[in-house]
Amino acid sequence: MARVNVNILGISELKWTGGSGARRGRWGAPGRTRRARGQTEPLCFRCLEQPVSSCHCVLCSPLPALPPRRSPAVWVWSCVAHLLLTWAGAMAQVLRGTVTDFPGFDERADAETLQKAMKGLGTDEESILTLLTSCSNAQRQEIAVALKLCLHALKGAELRAIKQVYEEEYGSSLQDDVVGDTSGCYQRMLVVLLQANRDPDARIDEAQVEQDAQALFQAGELKWGTDEEKFITIFGTRSVSHLRRVFDKYMTISGFQIEETIDRETSGNLEQLLLAVAKSIRSIPAYLAETFYYAMKGAGTDDHTLIRVVVSRSEIDLYNIRKEFRKNFGTSLLFHD
Repeated sequence: MARVNVNILGISELKWTGGSGARRGRWGAPGRTRRARGQTEPLCFRCLEQPVSSCHCVLCSPLPALPPRRSPAVWVWSCVAHLLLTWAGAMAQVLRGTVTDFPGFDERADAETLQKAMKGLGTDEESILTLLTSCSNAQRQEIAVALKLCLHALKGAELRAIKQVYEEEYGSSLQDDVVGDTSGCYQRMLVVLLQANRDPDARIDEAQVEQDAQALFQAGELKWGTDEEKFITIFGTRSVSHLRRVFDKYMTISGFQIEETIDRETSGNLEQLLLAVAKSIRSIPAYLAETFYYAMKGAGTDDHTLIRVVVSRSEIDLYNIRKEFRKNFGTSLLFHD
């Protein structure tokens, strides 16, 4: 029967009573024992009330046996590690946070609520705070995905509404008129955009990002001539977040910005359209700030473009456009001449 006294966690003279080899023992406090059936049994050193055989606290859990031919000190530190790990595991079972899943959670309804709270001038901050603070983090992630899908559907609905109003006003299909007035790759790119079949923003597939970036590189810089169809397919159907990652990956693979490749590999109306798509994917406010700049650059002013952008973006992101204009062109949009 081995006895070891040790100081653990600032508590002095803890006594271990047990045997070597496969025999196991328990910790107890010296000087506090009780007799039962003619034997002395150590008490739990924490409560000093229960004998270790009947105490069920964490520190009275079975400890490692003393291995043969090992010093008691090595064994004692093994016991210390065992106690700490067991204690930590027990504490983890009783820890509870203050935010839990919201019962009756509906991510689509919450996404629509957020979209309405952020629409137009000003923001309904109270609604946003109330909604987000009542959900768990996992539920907020689901709301984020649903909000992206909601905004994507809204943009598709807006384009369908424009096509419907065009047909009511002019008595013909917008797509049919575009096909009749354009041709070639420029026509195909416009039709793809009018069909509004862009993938919704969701979790980004890095393997698909790599594949698309490589495909664009092969279709442009590495090819004699240009495979415009590959550019049309990727630019016209991939999601916005996916294309942003593709542009970053393309820069890594080729050493060129995607706009540089478009400028070298295409020309005319198709070049201008692809550049507009690429710049809009990166940042719509930055693209429209550039549109303002060129509408006012040089002799005369493109009043039609100025009116169209100001009226259409005044309740959406005109303030952001002003900030981008100052950042990129070093002057205020309000006083630019």
